[in-house]
Amino acid sequence: PIGLDPCSNENALTCAKTEYRFDKGQDGLTLPWEGHGLVFCNPPYGRKTGLWLRRMAEMGARGVEIVGLIAGRPDTVEFQACTAPLVCFWRGRLVFLDGDTGMPCVDKNNKPTAAIFPSAVLYWGPQLKLFQELFTYDKSRPKGQRGGKVMPWGARYVLSSGSMAIDTSEVCEGCGLKEGHAEACPVWIE
Repeated sequence: PIGLDPCSNENALTCAKTEYRFDKGQDGLTLPWEGHGLVFCNPPYGRKTGLWLRRMAEMGARGVEIVGLIAGRPDTVEFQACTAPLVCFWRGRLVFLDGDTGMPCVDKNNKPTAAIFPSAVLYWGPQLKLFQELFTYDKSRPKGQRGGKVMPWGARYVLSSGSMAIDTSEVCEGCGLKEGHAEACPVWIE
């Protein structure tokens, strides 16, 4: 179960135990994420994406388990600074659901409306193998739940004998990445 949705709204379908909602004046960028269990973060798309990625990196470095859903744009500065140990590049476009019915939203031609950009699911936490199993593309699953390409991302993690392992040598206390990257560290503060 999802313990916290730090950027929720009145139409959210996450059913998180705790929701921080902008429409109620709650800013998930400043409120605590620790102590809620699994955090699901689908931040508002736009210019503040980098702030949300930095917050996810900061909380992930503190041991908070996070699943983040963002636009899959690895060519952006924000995405390249992302420290998530695993990233799933979702295959196909995500379909939007109606907040009241849970059914796909449709356009004027009764076709499901989908995102106009690719999506990526980010993961910080102890269950790397489970995340990889759940999010790796599997054609036998129902359409829309098949997953995508899961790959290691954050430099803190290395592949070892085909599985993920933490490389604990020389890591930054700010975000968990290798030291010597202060200018690029997403949570480094001068």
